[in-house]
Amino acid sequence: MPFGAALLVYVRPNVVGNQFRIAGQPGAEVSWQVTGIRRDQYAEQHRIPVEQPKEPQNRGRYPTPTAFGLPESRGIGFQALASRPAPVATAGH
Repeated sequence: MPFGAALLVYVRPNVVGNQFRIAGQPGAEVSWQVTGIRRDQYAEQHRIPVEQPKEPQNRGRYPTPTAFGLPESRGIGFQALASRPAPVATAGH
């Protein structure tokens, strides 16, 4: 099968007893991911937010700009670091 070809595959019949079967075109390769939402007391009390908006001063900046081929100056907090005074050298150090 060429990569990206449209195939008809599906779960058959349904998930039963934590098991399922994939049916459809023979020889098709499939990938799947099973997700869930924890319902225990700890998870209910400590939900992790899915997405948090950036502060206005950080919009357009990246936690790791070099990973995207951008200069470090595009990093979150770069201006704060750049505006700090240089450390003063003391005698004997």
